[in-house]
Amino acid sequence: MKTPRILFFMGKGGTGKSTMSALAGVSLARENKKVLVVSLDAAHNLSDIFQAKLSNRANKVDENLFAREVDQETIIRSYLNTTRDALKRSYAYLSAFNLDGYFDILKHSPGLEEYALVMAFQSIIEKNSDVDCLIFDMPPTALSLKFFNLPFLSRQWINHLKTLREKINEKKKIVSRIKLAGKDYTKDKILGRIDRMNEQYLSLEKSFQNSDTTDLFVVLNNNPLAVTETRRIIADLEAKKIFIKQILWNREMGKGKGKDLSGFPDYAAHLYFPEARFDLFGTGALGRYLDENGIGSEAFSFI
Repeated sequence: MKTPRILFFMGKGGTGKSTMSALAGVSLARENKKVLVVSLDAAHNLSDIFQAKLSNRANKVDENLFAREVDQETIIRSYLNTTRDALKRSYAYLSAFNLDGYFDILKHSPGLEEYALVMAFQSIIEKNSDVDCLIFDMPPTALSLKFFNLPFLSRQWINHLKTLREKINEKKKIVSRIKLAGKDYTKDKILGRIDRMNEQYLSLEKSFQNSDTTDLFVVLNNNPLAVTETRRIIADLEAKKIFIKQILWNREMGKGKGKDLSGFPDYAAHLYFPEARFDLFGTGALGRYLDENGIGSEAFSFI
């Protein structure tokens, strides 16, 4: 099965992530690549930029180019309903005590937003193996970093659960040896589930770290707040062995002349996108901007 190239666009809110995602989509589609641009940002600006009515399904916006806006609330509701039903089946006896309503507390669980994004991401990867490139327009910094941190943090938590479960099993074996010497034990289904969860998160973590299939772009404007936040993004991702491919300076008039690039990593390229002379709405305007500024698909490091 073919593995699509994955491009993430992230950065401080308002720096132009959605516009850069759309420009990348148009540029790569012009190279006869089948491209799907996905908005994971609840603000959803792609509809306005592409001048198209987008939904939770992929919609064609131009030749070879498709776009989709993920509905986080729908994903969260689906996850909660599935989890609540599973819990109620496992603990059906609680209905006698009128305690099943307490399962509604799940909707207030921390981490649901980033978990919903991860679920959406995995589903999109699995269902779009026919495309050449998947472009993700990410939410603002805080939620994006939680998204990329989730596999690492989840594996730490899962490893603690595994250790606890193994200790419980060892205690159960000691008791059983006393009562039922020589009994054969079947594989622990809960431990098996823990192992599968760990494998899933490890695979996701490796996909974020794999520069052969994944490129991360950080978008910023030439102002102190955006510059500071960009440095924080890069440092946070580096700690998880996730490395930025390129730093995209949006609405940049000076082509980087005289710019202080101290504090930025040497391994990331800097690209400068000048202020547009017209509104970047619609694939025609996006293509015109690319042509006027001599920006091709190589700007988005597509291999």
